[in-house]
Amino acid sequence: MARTGVLLVILFSFPILFVLCLSFQNVDWYYLLPIIDREQTFHFLIKPDFLVSLFVYAGGFFFLGLLPPSIHISLKKMMLGCLLLLPMFLLSVYLPLLTFGQATAELYEFPMLMTIDTVNITWLLFDRITIFFLLSLMAFAMLYLGVTLWILLTLTKRAIPVIPNLYLLIVLTAGLFAISMAIPNWDFLKKLQGWIIPLRMYIFLIVPLITFIIGWRHKHKASRTTEVT
Repeated sequence: MARTGVLLVILFSFPILFVLCLSFQNVDWYYLLPIIDREQTFHFLIKPDFLVSLFVYAGGFFFLGLLPPSIHISLKKMMLGCLLLLPMFLLSVYLPLLTFGQATAELYEFPMLMTIDTVNITWLLFDRITIFFLLSLMAFAMLYLGVTLWILLTLTKRAIPVIPNLYLLIVLTAGLFAISMAIPNWDFLKKLQGWIIPLRMYIFLIVPLITFIIGWRHKHKASRTTEVT
């Protein structure tokens, strides 16, 4: 899985960077002003649209929590990976704003795709560069689904250790496919994402805190045992 992930990153990171660089073609820097709005508040932190975006980090925390102790995790590399995602978040917000303006960008369901679709390149074989962006997103989505399926398989195996991994994998895959086919439209999917916000907040905040407390107590208990002996 790790080698497949690295291969996908190598293959599809460059098309995404290529598309993002070309997306500045129709940017109007006038829309950047004012940089700081005097009436700006932090109410967006409790809006569902903002909380739904936390799945990018929440899934990563959950994945790290299921790794075996034999795998060493570097905190610096993990923080560096999180910082590398920050420009992607900023570009996905400010590129539509700088292209259409706030009043128009808010009307689109997928403003980033609309921004990329406005790019006109005469020397490229394809009429639109949106195809590169969508193919890259599909590749990373398949990688994310694979990691999610591995997490579900690991949790189910801990709960029901009698069933072999092959049968669990078949049942989980069929169940996820049936759930996906039962989703009627995009509006229902957005509503479903809003329902699981408490679970994501629990994974994002409570699970790392509990893990830190357990690790601190274990380390403190080990140091006391060493002092006594």
